[in-house]
Amino acid sequence: MAASAGSFSNNYGMGSSPVVHGETVFLQCDLRKESFIVAVDKRTGRVRWRATRPAVLEGWTTPLILPESGELVAVSSNGIEALDVITGKVRWSLQGNNGIMIPTPVTERKEIDRYDPRVRATDVSDLGGNRQGTRF
Repeated sequence: MAASAGSFSNNYGMGSSPVVHGETVFLQCDLRKESFIVAVDKRTGRVRWRATRPAVLEGWTTPLILPESGELVAVSSNGIEALDVITGKVRWSLQGNNGIMIPTPVTERKEIDRYDPRVRATDVSDLGGNRQGTRF
């Protein structure tokens, strides 16, 4: 996995945990520059896809897999985006507050919550990326 990720540059080191879904290991690597998410075959180590995220600042979140829709949901400095687990292509995104992200998204199957401790609020989105509101 380290060879797939390459060099890693952010203020506090790696904070994202790998996520295993089916035969693939996913890792979100939000760096000071050249952020990306990588999908690696868990048996061979071969990179299945690598999604570059040039506008994303460093962060320390772990992505969330939505197995029903085949999406990987990643929270970043730009907001929330869902990538196709097979291709790595963005299916939908929701603009955020352009801040550094630490919390991991959670879901209750109908909505995704992302907590922002700086404003003590939770952004709530439905599973299609439509903002439902903010809870304080």
